[in-house]
Amino acid sequence: MKKLRSPDSVDASHSPDLRGNLQEAILAGNLDTIRAIARTNFFTTLNSGSFLRFAAANPQVAPEVIETLLEEGCQINSCDQNGMTALMFACTNNNQPAAQVLLGRGADVTYQNNRRRTALMMCFYPELPNPDLIRTMLTQANGANILVLPSTEEPGTSAFERACHLALSNPAYTDIVNEMAVSAARDG
Repeated sequence: MKKLRSPDSVDASHSPDLRGNLQEAILAGNLDTIRAIARTNFFTTLNSGSFLRFAAANPQVAPEVIETLLEEGCQINSCDQNGMTALMFACTNNNQPAAQVLLGRGADVTYQNNRRRTALMMCFYPELPNPDLIRTMLTQANGANILVLPSTEEPGTSAFERACHLALSNPAYTDIVNEMAVSAARDG
């Protein structure tokens, strides 16, 4: 692994290296380097949200890193070219600590990406969905969010339908289906 620059040696004239240094600092949890790079012109001229999405997608990244990126100006609901937000990346990658930080800071749970998927739907995409993350999302989502259907090319893929499908093969998800049904009836 390339040695990270110390925060006092970082400046905008090293822009080609700063992207890699920032990604390495995010993975290493080096908050001082993150702050130093964030205060350069480099950070403000880029889509800083890409670094937040990068951090949220990596379960090994500490929640403090996500807090620091937000404090340094990363836009919590910025999205990539596919409409994916940091919260969606956290959910897709079973990164519950990141999702909790993002939710606590006001991430939009109702936002839909280009395929009309919400962050709650993304909780069902990992090979082994995390029931605790799903419950965390349920506390933030409204009932209508649970029943939202993505694009018509993907019939039967609302978050509720995906949970029902999981419950058929794994009884541990039966409680989640019940919680979703109650939430949808109450809030929807």
